[in-house]
Amino acid sequence: MNLFNMKKYFYLLFLFINGIVIAQEFDYSIFLKAQGIYGTNDESPFWFYSNQNGQLDGETNFLGLVSFEASFKKSKNLNFEAAVNYFYSDGIENEVKRNEFYIKYYNKYIQAIVGAKNPEVKLDGLSSSNQNFLYSGNARSLPGILIEANEFFPIFKTLSVDWGIAHYELNDDRFVDGTMVHYKRIGFNWKINEKHSVYARFQHFAQWGGTSPTQGKQPDSFNDFIKVFFGRGGGEESGAGDQQNVLGNHLGSYFLEYKYEAGFAGFTFYWEHPFEDGSGTSFKNFPDGIWGLFIDLKKNNFFKSFLYEYVDTTNQSGGTGISGKDNYFMNKLYRSGWTYDGRTLGLPFISVPFNTRTRIHQIGFTSIFKKFNFTFKTSFVQNLGTYFVPYEPFENAIYTYLKTDYSFDKFGNLSLQVGYDTSDVNKDHFGAGLAYSIGF
Repeated sequence: MNLFNMKKYFYLLFLFINGIVIAQEFDYSIFLKAQGIYGTNDESPFWFYSNQNGQLDGETNFLGLVSFEASFKKSKNLNFEAAVNYFYSDGIENEVKRNEFYIKYYNKYIQAIVGAKNPEVKLDGLSSSNQNFLYSGNARSLPGILIEANEFFPIFKTLSVDWGIAHYELNDDRFVDGTMVHYKRIGFNWKINEKHSVYARFQHFAQWGGTSPTQGKQPDSFNDFIKVFFGRGGGEESGAGDQQNVLGNHLGSYFLEYKYEAGFAGFTFYWEHPFEDGSGTSFKNFPDGIWGLFIDLKKNNFFKSFLYEYVDTTNQSGGTGISGKDNYFMNKLYRSGWTYDGRTLGLPFISVPFNTRTRIHQIGFTSIFKKFNFTFKTSFVQNLGTYFVPYEPFENAIYTYLKTDYSFDKFGNLSLQVGYDTSDVNKDHFGAGLAYSIGF
């Protein structure tokens, strides 16, 4: 069932570009970026490389990226986009890698993406998880097929639905080779009136299939997919844990968001609750999750937006009992955990397998002054390790980041970033970076 490889990506992209070149209504662009980074103690600060789609590492000194994008818009029901971009980063293994590589078809109600596309940046990039505990943009995007709603589909006058389903294949170097990922979500948006709305979402990921060096080939038939889809137990060919519980490694979250539109600003209150088994779905791991407030100022003020988040992953259904010690993003069979290309796919403060229990207060703001854009965020962090191997003592740290962008209009953008991380256990890190980007 290995459906996705780079040869097939190139073939699909060739067909797409060939089609739009023949057509008359298309557009394209080229984007170039170069970035230099300096960090003390051989490592740059946390927010230099976290939630950067896997392009940077703590040891990266130089990043170069080239991107080509094309689009074809014919009618409401016939629209395509494609993108291919690669980057060079000297701080990671196999320094030249694919960033985005996809073809997208979309109309008013649906979009289908074949390939790997980065998640959309939300809340002005201030959130610790990009409003997704499980898929924050901390690692490179997963290759596969995603079919989802392009916008909320109306059911009634005030109620609309959001949905998505995907199949991904993890083609990186990992313990269970050829691991697949199933994804789905269902959400409902209730627009109470012009000022108030509520959105609720359930999302589910599951790692399954592949070949383990210790337990051999794992079930990957269509019948096994049905078991993964509905969270049912495995058969005789699966590992012992999958026979007793559910087939595969399952992760999910509940998400609730309330929006209030005032005359001068928009207020967004949100809460996300993670789960990895039945104890999490029944909230036995409460209060684990993310609580956040985002304020988007409407008028042309110096300050554009503010954010506060509180993140807690320390409960994990308790430290005792059969259902306790959830150890987020880890699994006995899929030992590489919830990672891709060596990086955590979700909340970047969780470091597999060393630190899964953490508390964070996240504060950030953005501002605009003439052609300058400012982004500031700071994280007050307490890392506890895991229930199995706790940190002694616990680590208390502060991660601080400031980025300034200046636009030269037709001649590109220049950005300067500085950061400082301090810890009562590990060495402090200061970093500075300079980047130039231009599009044609």
